Amino acid sequence: MNAATLKPPKVAASLVTLPPPPAGRAGWPWTEASPPIAPTRGDGSAWPRVSIVTPSFNQGRFLEETIRSILLQGYPELEYLVIDGGSTDETLEVIRKYEPWIDHWISEKDDGQADAINKGLARCTGEIFQFINSDDYLAPGAIAAVAEAMAGHDVVAGVAVDFYPDGALTPLASRGLRPANFVTRPPDYLYHQPGVWNRTELTKALGGFDVRWRYKFDWVFQIRYCERWTRVRYIDDVLVYFRMHEASKTGSEGQRFWEEELLARDVLCHTAIDRPLRAALRRFVTRRHWRARVDELLSFAILSPRKAAADLGFEALQAPLGRIDRYSLGALRRLLMQCLATRR
Repeated sequence: MNAATLKPPKVAASLVTLPPPPAGRAGWPWTEASPPIAPTRGDGSAWPRVSIVTPSFNQGRFLEETIRSILLQGYPELEYLVIDGGSTDETLEVIRKYEPWIDHWISEKDDGQADAINKGLARCTGEIFQFINSDDYLAPGAIAAVAEAMAGHDVVAGVAVDFYPDGALTPLASRGLRPANFVTRPPDYLYHQPGVWNRTELTKALGGFDVRWRYKFDWVFQIRYCERWTRVRYIDDVLVYFRMHEASKTGSEGQRFWEEELLARDVLCHTAIDRPLRAALRRFVTRRHWRARVDELLSFAILSPRKAAADLGFEALQAPLGRIDRYSLGALRRLLMQCLATRR
């Protein structure tokens, strides 16, 4: 199904004008709204337009909470788009319920989450951009906090709270968003996509999100963005709640995230423009290739543990700084033990 809208002027969203919440739902964003927003930013400038895209596919049971959390921000310059991938659940019913408050929506088959976000991005006219998934929701006052902090910066990074079905909460503050840190992951680094907001113009300048990546498209994008635009403002505000559940990609396909990241690191090794990042990637790729070689030599031990041990020792000494580590020393110990066992 393809459904796009030609809309009359958007209705202002409030607890009075929005549809009533489902029975039994209370609190934010059902019966509570964000605190009132000042007429201007703290420096007296006008509030910038903020564009938010929600990519959606068969998450209708969560989508209404997402939509309400965005509309009830009370933000005066909000542009909101919902890009659905042809859902067959209650998604379209929810979208139509809130259609008067959504600037644009469409439901059609796409090439994945990144493709859906790119479709929305192409229509965005705001200064600030973010995508909020259809199973997550914004915290009260999130948009105003980002818009206030973005002045003079390229990125605003705040707190995203992972929340679980049992009620557990894990707040995660994105920090240390320097390109090389995305690879080396030092203790002062953390990246959590919904807590990191970028400028729309710069996001478009990079061509949006690479549809080749199903799991790590936002990680690859943010690295490329932070290579080029480095003015990051870190804030302590909680901006978004990130739902952890069995049906989400994060919850059900976690191993595939790492597998795809390994492929992405190989690609970035050849395309990165930041020198520390490029060096970190090359070290990582070289180390991974060496470990693959160590595993290969271990597999040869069945035929000749003595030759495998000799080859491992010789090859490690060719580049001792990168190859003599706990992993290769442990492998060498195993090979030597096999050599001793075969002599008895």
